Amino acid sequence: YSPDVSPDGKTLVYSAFTYKGFSAESMELKDASLQEIKLVEPIDMPIYADARFTEEGGDVLKNVPLQNYSSRPYQHLFRGMRLHSWNVSPSFATPSVTIKMNNILNDVAIEMGGGINRNEKGKSFYNASFSVGRYFLETALQSSYNNRSADYLNARDSIFTKNFSETSVGIKTGVPLAWIRGNFATFLQAYVSYTHRVLSNIKTGESSEPSVSLGTLEYSLSFSTLRRQALQHVGSRLGLAAKCHFSHAPGRNNEKLQAECKGYLPGIGKNDHLVLRAAIQSEPLKNVYQFVDNFAYPRGFAGTVNDQFSMVSVTYGFPILYPDRGLRGITYFKRVRTNLFYDTGNGRTANTNTRYTSAGFELIFDNVHMNVLPLSFGFRQAYLLEGPGKGGNSGTFFMATDF
Repeated sequence: YSPDVSPDGKTLVYSAFTYKGFSAESMELKDASLQEIKLVEPIDMPIYADARFTEEGGDVLKNVPLQNYSSRPYQHLFRGMRLHSWNVSPSFATPSVTIKMNNILNDVAIEMGGGINRNEKGKSFYNASFSVGRYFLETALQSSYNNRSADYLNARDSIFTKNFSETSVGIKTGVPLAWIRGNFATFLQAYVSYTHRVLSNIKTGESSEPSVSLGTLEYSLSFSTLRRQALQHVGSRLGLAAKCHFSHAPGRNNEKLQAECKGYLPGIGKNDHLVLRAAIQSEPLKNVYQFVDNFAYPRGFAGTVNDQFSMVSVTYGFPILYPDRGLRGITYFKRVRTNLFYDTGNGRTANTNTRYTSAGFELIFDNVHMNVLPLSFGFRQAYLLEGPGKGGNSGTFFMATDF
């Protein structure tokens, strides 16, 4: 394929196909078997002569029987159900692995997975869901089992930690909307869910408590509009994403609010981008039940004890090099990039305010594992400018995500 002659007229260079893909080849023109090619129209080629097909008996289309097919409503939920993929969630707070199954129409899905919660001392969790999206409202049945570690505030304003197991089942329904226009994809999703929770194996220090059950309602609203990114871009270079999540337990003085907004802007280089983030979480420590803490705190700090935490961050990402090398089909090194970041936040507990500020860099490898799973991982070095451990630094390996 794509032959060409060298400038000195002595060598023929071309592309040849092998079982490993295309390779560049060459040969001396004196060794090449070259001959003039005469172009022949297909109608003049012997292979298409009518005489070769006389055994068909003429136009076979006239002999194809006609049959009428009737239509009927599609009733199956599980027809063509297949386990088709597995996914790794690179959230720094709650990294997890999920396997997914869908039916033939892609309107019924089953997901199962598990992970750990770094904000709750690395405790494990497992979850499963069954969702039906063939109607205007998407509805899902959900269940989970969490090993929890949550901080509370007693009547004497002292902090104590409670470890327990949480088993939950619930139903979630909502409307996922999407628009694609030009280079922008816009999503608007609104959900409401009810969950019944059973807390068991409750321990505070050496003392144990009886099991507790409660019901909770949760409401979430998310919106995003992002410009499509080229393969070379390290992230979206223009867009906005926002989400708000409110949870409470009816009949109890127990509620939690989480909100976040991100802005995406182009960087100096043609593949760079700038991400501005503002987020807030509010949940009083005196609540009798603490919802799962999956908040993304300033980088370098683990989950902090707080009634309310607000923060802003600035992240600038750009590519460094493209190794374009693989390791025996195990992993393929596509790109090496880096993020420069500055995070600052304020945690409030009772009458105390604590400032958390960090700055640093992330070295990230964009890889494709087993030739099927695109997953980024890297090393983060954070310098603690304010807060616990001030003046120190924190280095850690992590699975990369859009902060």
